[in-house]
Amino acid sequence: MTNRAKWLVLVSLYLLSVAFSTFIQLDRFDQAYGLFEPASPIQVEVQIVSEPRLQTQRFASDTEQTRTWVEGILKTLKTTQGRSYKLSIPVTVMFNSNLDVPPTGSLIEISSTAFRQSWTKRSCCILEAASEFELIQDAPRYLAFANKFKDNLFRSMSYAPSHGAALVPGLLLGDTRHQSTQLDLAMRTSGLSHLTAVSGGNVTIVLGFVVGILATFGLQGFRLILGASLTLIWYVLIVGFEPSVIRAATMGSITLAAFTFGKPTTTGRILVFTVFGLTIANPWLLLSWGFGLSVFATAGLVWLAPRLIAVMPVKHPWSIVAALLAATISASVVTAPLIALMTGTSSTVTVIANLLAAPLVAITTVLGLVSSLIAFGSPVIAAPISFLASLPAELIAQIALFSSNLPGASQQIPLGAVGIGFFWVVTLVTLTLIVKSNLSAKISIAIFSSIGLIIPILSFSYRYIDGWPPPKTVLIACDVGQGSALLVPLSNKRGILFDVGPNPKKIDDCLDQAGINTLVAIFLSHFHADHVLGIAGAIDGRRVEHVFSTEVFEPQDQYVEVNQVLEVAGLRLKTIKAGSIFKIDQVHIETIWPTRILTDGVVANLASLVQIVQVAGSRILITGDIEPAAQEAIRAENKKQDFDVALIPHHGSKFQDPAFAGWVGSDLAVVSVGENTFGHPAEQTIKSWKKVSEIFRTDQLGSFAVHQQNGQLKVSYR
Repeated sequence: MTNRAKWLVLVSLYLLSVAFSTFIQLDRFDQAYGLFEPASPIQVEVQIVSEPRLQTQRFASDTEQTRTWVEGILKTLKTTQGRSYKLSIPVTVMFNSNLDVPPTGSLIEISSTAFRQSWTKRSCCILEAASEFELIQDAPRYLAFANKFKDNLFRSMSYAPSHGAALVPGLLLGDTRHQSTQLDLAMRTSGLSHLTAVSGGNVTIVLGFVVGILATFGLQGFRLILGASLTLIWYVLIVGFEPSVIRAATMGSITLAAFTFGKPTTTGRILVFTVFGLTIANPWLLLSWGFGLSVFATAGLVWLAPRLIAVMPVKHPWSIVAALLAATISASVVTAPLIALMTGTSSTVTVIANLLAAPLVAITTVLGLVSSLIAFGSPVIAAPISFLASLPAELIAQIALFSSNLPGASQQIPLGAVGIGFFWVVTLVTLTLIVKSNLSAKISIAIFSSIGLIIPILSFSYRYIDGWPPPKTVLIACDVGQGSALLVPLSNKRGILFDVGPNPKKIDDCLDQAGINTLVAIFLSHFHADHVLGIAGAIDGRRVEHVFSTEVFEPQDQYVEVNQVLEVAGLRLKTIKAGSIFKIDQVHIETIWPTRILTDGVVANLASLVQIVQVAGSRILITGDIEPAAQEAIRAENKKQDFDVALIPHHGSKFQDPAFAGWVGSDLAVVSVGENTFGHPAEQTIKSWKKVSEIFRTDQLGSFAVHQQNGQLKVSYR
């Protein structure tokens, strides 16, 4: 049997094994779910296996609810008939409040109802807690030690620089809870986000450090291997037992094997069989972007990096630099198609950002590890070491922030699925040529340069190829999901933005597609999350001249978050009121509300900025989330208007002044809305506005442009 036939048989057996494993596990989930009684709370015991995550949800009444989610293992289920079942099934637990959940490994009892979990999640069901939990058993001692280690790390970062303090736990433990929205977006845009997802690289650094110390003390052979193995087990215990961590430990072991044996082919086979084993045991890993990125990056280090090093015309001492460059290019290029598939974008700064950050990662990880261990005995001694660990981490953060703010740092892949497919083909053909052929250094460099340049060049030119935005565009309604963001484009890739939506990536994508690299002004109508929390994406990689807002700073926490993002970017929030007038190029902006603060409704909504924008002869009304009382007051204070375009207030909610649509009298009406549970837009609101306006919705059309054509306003969408 030829090698090709052997591999074909192996892959076939693997696919059958994955299918069988998936079937068996889903069947177990179905059986466990069948034990629950519909809409009837029953007692369960669950062992916590993850850190809690918080989710805040807004409702149509503009009230908010914070939920706490944890992953766990269902251990015991007690039915209302008195039957008790011993199980070991993964579940997701949801508490309808912000709770201090016990640490990983603790056993809790709750009364809960069950809901079917999506098949894309390795979880039997979602357990909604009907009451607060009761602690049945503390975490085992070894997990208590791991939890103490994490606490030491967080406490020791109290006096460290903010970004550095947030990055050290991410680099060492994969814990990104304390990263700001802007830093998180900058890490992704610059291609550095993989550093804060525990990967084989993190494991390699920790293992390499410990093995180096053990070798210094004379340990060799079996003792050294035993020490490395115990270190690996200890690190997994500290970080957690989630699949991504197990995968990282495995990949770290493979990476060490590559350096130890110097046999990429042998290590490559180990990689293949390891991936086979992990995905047969847990087929849901195949749906994990993190798992895919880890496998792709490791494959690049194993198969591609040695080939690049071989063709680089360098000698000692530059060989170390060549190895670092080869590793960075290999991981970046091999993972680029997967990132393109995942995000639809291509980063033009990934390689240089990773080259600059790579030497700092090991320093941060090692110092963070040392400080956490020392903190067990002396927190006072640990504090300065933690501060030192935060300094290179702060530099990594600044590299991410600077590189992500460069013009063109992140580019949309042109032509959608076709463009992404073309990207995959180019990359795969190039990698095949390099791995299989004896290419010279010049040819290799030329190929890699072409990969690095072809996508950005196409991306820069694509907006002229597809004609987006259309000529004479006066307004772009950005599809930001359940939120609002409107753009008035200006000449020379500049624009004026009214609200930024809730999602940094979505507003960033909309501005990228419109070719905007300078925002002359950002106007924030009010501080609800669906209008302001995309601010990091709006300013990322762009020059921003001014940011204006209403004078009512509610909700306070979201106002503070916006200010933090702006402060990091060196921007200052300025307030405006009714009567404020701006002239930007040929665009005239007049703020007509709020003239006073109303309280018969949600104050933040009632105090939304309402602005009249005149551009190229078209009159546009932008309304924020004003409620009936404000709409009535605006009608009373201003004569009847005839606008060309208007934003229907509050995403078309049912809370509307019946006469407002007639007062506005716009030819076109925009509903900025996404999938939601609020009932937006309300049927009665749509009916009311349809009497005077033609309605266009972002949830139906995506982002769309209002432009002038033959003396009339037309709507076009991508």
